[in-house]
Amino acid sequence: MKRFNVINCGRRFGKDILDRDLAIGVLKDHKPVGWFEPTYKSLAENWRNLRALLAPIAQEVSVQEHRLKILGGGVLEMWSLDNPDAGRGRKYAGVIVNEAALGADLEYSWQHTIRPTLFDLAGWALFSSTPRGMNYFYNLYQRSSIDGELGILALSYLRQSVYPPEEIENAKREMPARVFQQEILAEFLADEHFFKMSSIAQLYKNRNGLKIIRATPLLQELTGRYQVISLRSALGAEIAAVSLTGSIQSA
Repeated sequence: MKRFNVINCGRRFGKDILDRDLAIGVLKDHKPVGWFEPTYKSLAENWRNLRALLAPIAQEVSVQEHRLKILGGGVLEMWSLDNPDAGRGRKYAGVIVNEAALGADLEYSWQHTIRPTLFDLAGWALFSSTPRGMNYFYNLYQRSSIDGELGILALSYLRQSVYPPEEIENAKREMPARVFQQEILAEFLADEHFFKMSSIAQLYKNRNGLKIIRATPLLQELTGRYQVISLRSALGAEIAAVSLTGSIQSA
C-alpha cells in the first residue's frame, strides 16, 4: 500500500473486512485510527463487528461516541460524514473512509478535516467504495494514476471466484444494465443513474411524453434532451432512473 489508497470495488467484494483488518493493524501498534462513513447508520455494522472482535482487549468503550480504547493505548474513533467537520482536532496514524463515494461532501471533509488529522503521525488513508457517479471519489480514483502518493485498486464482483457464475449471470439478466455496471462491475457512470423525483421541479406533457423543463443544476444543461418513457405513478413517482441515452425509466 502507498500512503493514500483508493479501492474501487463492486458489491459483495469484501471491502469492509479489509477495512476492519487494516484498522485493527493500527490498534495493535498502539496507535489511533479514525473511521469515517456517510452516516452513523451506515457505520453501525462495522462498529458492532469491531467491538466484538476487540472485546477481549478493550479497555474503554463509549457506544455514544463510537470510541474504543484497547489495552496498550490503541484508540478507534468512528465518525459520520454527515458532519463535514467530524474528527477535527484529532490525530491518527491511519484513516479509513468507507463507502467514500456516498459521503455528503467528501472533498471538504478530506481537505479541511481528515487530511490534517494525519499530520502529526504521518498517517495513511484508505478510501474504499462502490462508485456513485463521477464525484470526488472518482476524482481521487483518477488522480491515483498520476499522483505518486496515491495508490489504486479497482476490483469488481466478477473478478472473484467466490460466487457461482450462474448467480452473476442471473443478476446480469435481472438488473438494469447501468445498475449492473455500477454496482457489480464498479464502473463510474456520468449520470449516477438515479435522481429523486423531488429534485425535478416541473414536468409537462406533450405528444412525445413527459419532458423535463426545470431540473437540478446537474441536469439543467440537459433540459429538453431527456424523455420520460415511464413513471411509477405519473407525476407522483418518487424515484426515476436517468439514462445518458436520453430516457428516464422508473426504478
